[in-house]
Amino acid sequence: MGTDHQKIVLSLLKKWRSLILEQGESLSEGDLKKFERLTRDTAVVQARLDDIFSRLKPAKLDKETIEMLREIGNRHAELLTELERGTEEISNTLGDLRKNRTSLKGYRQTKAPGPRFMNERT
Repeated sequence: MGTDHQKIVLSLLKKWRSLILEQGESLSEGDLKKFERLTRDTAVVQARLDDIFSRLKPAKLDKETIEMLREIGNRHAELLTELERGTEEISNTLGDLRKNRTSLKGYRQTKAPGPRFMNERT
């Protein structure tokens, strides 16, 4: 990998890291539209990196690139943990709402029996 490719890769990795940090901030603020936009931007950066790595002959990555990739991996793990926690909270809230809705209908209410047109005596 030439020095120009290393510079491009490092700049893309720095951009990716900054996008991940912004994703964490938007997630903690609850701004899902911004999080979605940042996720799309991250996917674009990942696609460019994938394209660069697929065109190059296999070569060793320099130490700075490897450290940056590890940091990005750790940040992604933190982001996934936060997302899992958020989905668990949403799931619990929906479960509580479901219980409340069924309790509003009453406890063991039986419908009034309909009229019996056919009787054994008739």
